[in-house]
Amino acid sequence: MSLDSALPTRLMDTSVPRFVDDLLEKAIAHEATHHRCLRRFGEGSYGARSLDFARSYARWYHGYSAWFPHYLRAVIERLDSAEHRALLASNLAEEQGHLEEHDREVLSAMGIDPSTVDGVPHPQLFRRFCTAMGLGPEDLDAPPLPTIEWRSAFRAALRAGSGAYAVGALGLGTEAVVSTIYGPIVKGLERLPDLRREDMVFFELHCHVDDQHYDDLRTIAIDLSATEQGRRDLERGMNDALDLRLQFWGEFERAVATAPAILEIQQEAQGA
Repeated sequence: MSLDSALPTRLMDTSVPRFVDDLLEKAIAHEATHHRCLRRFGEGSYGARSLDFARSYARWYHGYSAWFPHYLRAVIERLDSAEHRALLASNLAEEQGHLEEHDREVLSAMGIDPSTVDGVPHPQLFRRFCTAMGLGPEDLDAPPLPTIEWRSAFRAALRAGSGAYAVGALGLGTEAVVSTIYGPIVKGLERLPDLRREDMVFFELHCHVDDQHYDDLRTIAIDLSATEQGRRDLERGMNDALDLRLQFWGEFERAVATAPAILEIQQEAQGA
């Protein structure tokens, strides 16, 4: 007998949080969360090419990261519950740079001046990192094709799926794993000379401060996983989001491998 046929339409409340947390474990174990290029950068295996890697990553990831408010709005539009929409509306305010007092305390304890973050939308924090990597508007305003394909496919999926699918994609398949993904990036960036703490605050913010984002999405996921269809959609959304990210990593890794000095090549082309 399959799991779906054995479950009632409305599931036992005690089984629901465990189901969501089991999905989280799968998401954290997914290859997209621990891609080898992340591990290599975090371990310093790129050596003298680490700066080229960081610059290329900044350019490629910027186009996806800049659209995060669009992803969040797409999920809000798919939710039927006013309570659920309100939770994500508060997340959207945080994406625009709003800090709670607790967030300020955490940042201060980490040695980060909250004034360097407060009121600054998260896409601008990432752009600050890109600027520190030597990238200008001409680099950032024309994302690589794999970035365009990733962000477009992801937003389209969020808009087309059910509320549970969208929460699975943005919550379990994205927000739940970013701290794991960004951990090795922070380690790799710390090895780079002349990179200031405030230049990489985007990553530390998402590693140590933005836990409330996932907590809210987890709360919504638990509510939406109380039915068979809700569970199926949550898992499908999570898997689709992770698979899209994995496809991006593959394209990015190939580009880094075949263009070890991407920034220099771009500069030469512009000067020609």
